[in-house]
Amino acid sequence: MRHFLKSLLSLLLWLLISELLCLILSFSFAIMRAEIFRWMSLFFGALAHILLMGNAGRNIAAADAAEYRVSRKKRPVPFSVGLGICTAIPLWILYLLLHLMRDSGAALNAFLLLNSPFIQYHRLILDGAEPFSALSAGKQLLMALPPLVTAASVIAGYQVHYQKTTAELDASKHLT
Repeated sequence: MRHFLKSLLSLLLWLLISELLCLILSFSFAIMRAEIFRWMSLFFGALAHILLMGNAGRNIAAADAAEYRVSRKKRPVPFSVGLGICTAIPLWILYLLLHLMRDSGAALNAFLLLNSPFIQYHRLILDGAEPFSALSAGKQLLMALPPLVTAASVIAGYQVHYQKTTAELDASKHLT
């Protein structure tokens, strides 16, 4: 449990770093008001977030693989799934708060700023409709999907590296 909490804190720190980096990136592209820059902001913001969170999962997997080298006890797959889901929880809480305060323009703006990797994705869904309650149920549901991308990138980064490293360690054990 202690290792899980330590790993989760590390992921939440990486989530904060990703948010700040993507906020700077979004504001940099927002200066150029052309539509192509909106699409570039969407692509590069989401890509930076996915790569940063995947790398954070990979770093945790590297530490776990080093522990496996000594103990030969594998971490179960639900460990990485739990990390990914717990990393996405703060983003879903923000969405829930937005849903509760759906008529507030300030809540919508705060939601967009606190979800900076996907700010342009949300802007495309909003398409000038404010407040949040003006959106259809389908569009409101689409705004809840980006945390799944965060969770998936953490899980994928962890699992790919951990499975590869432990398989290499097992193969080297059988060769000696």
